[in-house]
Amino acid sequence: MIIDLTTLPSVLLPMVAFCIGIYFLVLCFRYVLEVRFPELQKSKKTAWRKILRVMPPLFGGVAAAFMYKYPFLDTLPTWGTRVIYGCFAGGISSFAYMVFKAAVQKWFGVRVEKGLGDSDAPPSH
Repeated sequence: MIIDLTTLPSVLLPMVAFCIGIYFLVLCFRYVLEVRFPELQKSKKTAWRKILRVMPPLFGGVAAAFMYKYPFLDTLPTWGTRVIYGCFAGGISSFAYMVFKAAVQKWFGVRVEKGLGDSDAPPSH
């Protein structure tokens, strides 16, 4: 099997954008809930931490299931394959955000300070 590297950006860029979108969607959802219920933020070993671990794949799966017009998701033939893709993208969303942030810092010389979610990002593993 020969891999055409010229198509790599057309596949990789939507994937990275989707992952970062999931990361920020989960981050916003988490922020709203933790502001509304401050006891969630203080809890370290409760069900909330376990819920945080499944939120990125869950959000990714739900988003991918209903996004028919997203680039390259239209090539996935069935609803189930889009859900699997979304769960995978959600699972690696924290990693994709860290790589994206490092790339921005290196390429543009911009220092990205620790902000909401950096110290305790939604774990994806």
